[in-house]
Amino acid sequence: MSSERRALLIFAQDATLSDGGEAARPLHYFRALRERGVDVHLLVHERNREHLEEIIREERSRLHFVPETWLDCLCAWVGDRLPERIYTVTLAQLSWLNTQGRARRMLKRLIPELGVGVLHQPTPISPRSPSRMYGLNVPVVIGPLNGAMDYPPAFHRRQTGIAATIVGFARMMARPLGRVFPGLRQARVVLVSNERTRKALPSGLQGQVMQLVANAVHTNRWVPQQRDRDDDRVRFVFSGRLVNFKATDLLIEAFAQLSESLPTELEIIGEGSQRTRLEELARSLGVQERVHFSGWAEDDELIRRKGQGDVFVFPSLREAGGAVLMEAMSLGIPVIAADWGGPSAYVRPETGILVGVESREQLVSELTEAMQRLAEDPELRERLGQQGRRHALAELDWNRRIDDLMALYQEIVPGLAVRDSDRASPGPVLSLPSPASNPEQDSDTA
Repeated sequence: MSSERRALLIFAQDATLSDGGEAARPLHYFRALRERGVDVHLLVHERNREHLEEIIREERSRLHFVPETWLDCLCAWVGDRLPERIYTVTLAQLSWLNTQGRARRMLKRLIPELGVGVLHQPTPISPRSPSRMYGLNVPVVIGPLNGAMDYPPAFHRRQTGIAATIVGFARMMARPLGRVFPGLRQARVVLVSNERTRKALPSGLQGQVMQLVANAVHTNRWVPQQRDRDDDRVRFVFSGRLVNFKATDLLIEAFAQLSESLPTELEIIGEGSQRTRLEELARSLGVQERVHFSGWAEDDELIRRKGQGDVFVFPSLREAGGAVLMEAMSLGIPVIAADWGGPSAYVRPETGILVGVESREQLVSELTEAMQRLAEDPELRERLGQQGRRHALAELDWNRRIDDLMALYQEIVPGLAVRDSDRASPGPVLSLPSPASNPEQDSDTA
């Protein structure tokens, strides 16, 4: 048993690169902190074991797994047959609470055994998701949270009435569940990505609420590439899951309206429940020869495909984050995105174009106009792309996020174990404000 509590333990339901997004974040933190010599451990669900032990074999002793139960299997089986948003606020929450219960029993052993001085729960990112990480005799950090997302008012019909009802009920139930499982309320620090998420937090938080952007990009991997194409077509690229809220159908409609005199093509990288319908839409609009569905791509193949694009287009209508936009900017590619949620915070006029979401007609029209403008102006594409790369290096790199987290951890536990040669370089420091009560929030957003 360790005599000093100077280690860090990251606890999450999942930590995997195969799903991307939220599930990848705990793994990014773990790997980056280990590169700096931090004594960090990772506790996740058993279903992550094969993937993690394959990609970080040398760190197996630092991986810990919460055993799977019949309830997890049942929730996953039923969840595969439900619309994603309904599953997220119902069975996924049930499975998460079940996992946390078993994790608590493990943590009561692991915390003293490993000498844990800080417990960090980075996911789930919902600002009202109940947490059972309390009463463990160790400071808890939760977040960065980045939720409270709905469709723009003009697009509420993209969500079915049943889904809206279930989501509303789940948000209503989040308050009493948060009192039964008060991990969020009792956390030492709650990190939020933006003001929208801060406003959605429950009242009565006992710790500090601090802002830290959740997403980042490995700028040393997502680097501008030499084009290996011998044609003069302007290539637009989309990457992401092919689900309703990504609005890929509206992207195809906008692309179909581009002037036929422009040599253009659209590559759609990803898989999902909407793929067949999207392929049929491309055929019905007569652009099936210029719209290419490439399927899912991971790691180096995804970087290569996106890097061969001229413009990245991402019209998602319910995107709390937007890591795919950061990746495109790091590749030196101009971006077009819907002016809503996370993308509206990440895309600047000097790196891309935001399009309005006040109506369906406006979104399609402005998407078409933005694509037309960039297709016709290679100098503008070059300028926006270069600025995007500079912005990614200066503001969006994972090292910058880890600098901030290290400052936070070491302020909570000044003796956090890290080799002197691997200490974080000075960066923007997150100072802990004096304790203050969190103002009452009216939002019931989950």
